Amino acid sequence: MIGKKRNGTLVNGGQLVPGIVGNAIEFNGTNEEYVEYGFINESCMNNMDDCTDGVTITFWTDSVFTSNPITILAMGCDMANERQGIRVEIGPNTLILNARFSDERQLAMFDLVPTGWIHHGLIIKKGQEPQYLINGTVPTKQGSAFWSTTSSIGGTVRIGSRFESVDVHHFNGKIDDVRLWKVAKCPEFVMYIFDMYKK
Repeated sequence: MIGKKRNGTLVNGGQLVPGIVGNAIEFNGTNEEYVEYGFINESCMNNMDDCTDGVTITFWTDSVFTSNPITILAMGCDMANERQGIRVEIGPNTLILNARFSDERQLAMFDLVPTGWIHHGLIIKKGQEPQYLINGTVPTKQGSAFWSTTSSIGGTVRIGSRFESVDVHHFNGKIDDVRLWKVAKCPEFVMYIFDMYKK
C-alpha cells in the first residue's frame, strides 16, 4: 500500500470492500480503526529534514463527512507532541494539509466538494508552497501559512487516524491505493496516476 509494497496491520476492525484499484479499506469512524505501518526505518520517513527532494503522496477516498475533520493519513505528524511529519484531513467541504519539518510548519486548506470517490495528490517540499491536486485538477485554496517551529522526530505511518490517544477525528469511509514517494513529483505525474484508474 505504501512505497515498496509494505504490509500494514489493520487495528480495531475495518474491512476490505471493492475499491478503485482492487480492494479498498472501509473504516466506520467510531472504533478508532486504522492501518498501522509502524516505524519506517528510512531517514526521510523519520526525519522530514532528510526529505531534501520532497515527498509525494497519492490516494483515493470515498468519505462520509462529519462536523469534525477526519484523518486520512498521518506520517509521524503528532501536533500534541510537536512531531515532524505530514497529516492530511478532510472536513466539511475542506481539505487540510499539515507538514512539519524541524524548523518549519506548512499549513494549507483547499475547497473540496464530496462527490463519491476522489483522487488526491499532494506534493510537499521544504520552503515551498505545498501543491494539491483533486481528480487531476488544482482546487481553490482557502489559505496557507508557514511557521517557524521546532519539532521532534516522528516516523510511524498511520492511515485512518491521528496519533493522539484521545481523538474524535477517525476516518469514516473508504481509502484505496495509498502511494508515497520520497521526491516531489510534478503535477503531471499525479495526473497520470489519476488517469490510470479514473472511472
